[in-house]
Amino acid sequence: MGLENPTRASSEAPGHSGRLANDGNPATSWQAAAGDTNAWLRVDLERIVTVQKTKLTFPTEGGWRYKIEISDDGENGWKMISDQTQNANSARIQTHPAVNGARGRFCA
Repeated sequence: MGLENPTRASSEAPGHSGRLANDGNPATSWQAAAGDTNAWLRVDLERIVTVQKTKLTFPTEGGWRYKIEISDDGENGWKMISDQTQNANSARIQTHPAVNGARGRFCA
């Protein structure tokens, strides 16, 4: 789910557009522009879904800290799916269960 779905990003670094975040190619990735201190990426799942788990593949191992939220309309009523803002796992691939009942159309 999310593969090749429409994306929108707060900003994009040259060569790292938002559409590369979910293109299925682990060699490409989205990257926010330098200086974007509140970077975000939103994926339109194009239908209401219930999320059971999340899986993110980062370009390298590192101290990746993030949160994933879901909304029905992409503007209001954001609900937490996974809060990894205190994450100590440095693995390149991060898989986490979603909060029970996480349901919506837009993930950010």
